[in-house]
Amino acid sequence: MPSPAEQLPSEPASPLGGLFACAEDGAAGIRKRFRIIRRRGELLLALPFARSEASIALRLYAPQRAAARAAAGLLKLLLRTGLPVPLQVKEFRFSAADPFCEFLSQLEPAWSACDAGLGVLAGNPHTLGRRFVLMLFKNGSAIAVVKVGVGSEAHRLIDSEISFLQNAVKLGIAAPLAVFDSIRVRAFAMAPLYGEAPRHPSSRDIHRVLLPWLNQTMRVPLSKLAGWARVATACADHPAWSAHCASITAREVFSVVMHGDFAPWNIKVDPKSGTWQVFDWERGEIMGVPGWDWLHFEIQTAILVRRENAVTILKNLDRLFSDPDFCDYAQRAGIAGIERALLVAYLLHCAAIQPPTEGLASIESLLQALTLK
Repeated sequence: MPSPAEQLPSEPASPLGGLFACAEDGAAGIRKRFRIIRRRGELLLALPFARSEASIALRLYAPQRAAARAAAGLLKLLLRTGLPVPLQVKEFRFSAADPFCEFLSQLEPAWSACDAGLGVLAGNPHTLGRRFVLMLFKNGSAIAVVKVGVGSEAHRLIDSEISFLQNAVKLGIAAPLAVFDSIRVRAFAMAPLYGEAPRHPSSRDIHRVLLPWLNQTMRVPLSKLAGWARVATACADHPAWSAHCASITAREVFSVVMHGDFAPWNIKVDPKSGTWQVFDWERGEIMGVPGWDWLHFEIQTAILVRRENAVTILKNLDRLFSDPDFCDYAQRAGIAGIERALLVAYLLHCAAIQPPTEGLASIESLLQALTLK
């Protein structure tokens, strides 16, 4: 049996990082048991106590490095076979009167029952604007995924994603099933996706996903695209901008639907069709800069997964720029011949506009190497 209800030591006033309101003494409360996984001492996953649901909720986490994938695979095996699972069990008590709990009850009335599972992927506690992803269960099956923001910056990002999804329905991107707005949290619900992150993505796979996002009805100058304009304003005096980018701002290209964080951990491969299902659109833009999503995929994977240095990354990018699939995309997008300038602008955008929580030094090393060329 689990110990009496307790809360994470670093978050005594609000269970699970502020997602839920605490139940007052004597007030009606919702009790949930979780299997807790931490990374560097911080909450990473709160899995449902039921083994079958915990195994499914592990899909919320998309490990990329070999050691993390092996650990997740071992945990799934332990959960499925009934062997002892070396995870701490904690019980949390939420207020039944919490409006956010009422929102979840509208999605699935049974979720508040003690035997109905809830999984939580906790966002990075050190980033500005912490977001969470919840998975609701009914009768052992996932029935909804809910993305939640806590804090003003997270609210802004959640609102941005909701707005993008609502405007992108005509492009074949699913709209939210439901939306929730309160002073404490912002949230929206989506249908659960099935499958795993792509393990060995090829240029053909990326070409297949990105090509339909091209808007080939009308060419527009790079200067008219919001992402490019942001960099032009912030980095006009940067030597890399002057050397590589300033001269092509009038270049006409075809805009794209841009994801903004197109990377393996934001993709599920449908186990039946093999189709890539892309999610986490909080940086999405209807009229984005062509090529940036492809560069993001290559560079972020190289930095965060393979841990490559700047020299290796640049060599691989040179090979990418001559890859037949990328060349076909570049020709169709109108960016053939300016790939290196787009690369510099992308790196400046990463460094000055959307600095990552991890890997900024590598981005700056790439910029320095390109400036010296």
